[in-house]
Amino acid sequence: MLRFGSAFSINFTYSNSHVSIQKKRTATAMKPASFRYHAPKTIEEALAMLAEYAPDDGRVLAGGQSLVPTMAFRLARPHHLVDINGIERCAGSLSRTARS
Repeated sequence: MLRFGSAFSINFTYSNSHVSIQKKRTATAMKPASFRYHAPKTIEEALAMLAEYAPDDGRVLAGGQSLVPTMAFRLARPHHLVDINGIERCAGSLSRTARS
C-alpha cells in the first residue's frame, strides 16, 4: 500500500495474470479557521461592531451568501462575523425589498 498524505492511498494486488489497483480516498471534513461570532440586536450595535471589527477582517453575515461554504474550505478566513439576521428592523427592510 502506498500512502499520499492522510487523505489518499493506493492498494496494489498482484497475481500471475492480474494486477488490481484500488484507490481509496478518505473523506476529511473541512473546518473553518477560528473566528469570533457577534450577533447585534440593533442597527446601532451592528454599526459599532462593524466600525470596530471591519479593519480586522470583519464580515457581515446576512444570509443568502456563499461565505460560510468558502470558510469551510478555508478560502475565506475572516476574523470576525457580524450576524445581522437577528436585527428586526433589518429583517423587515430586507423582506419588503425582496417583495418589490
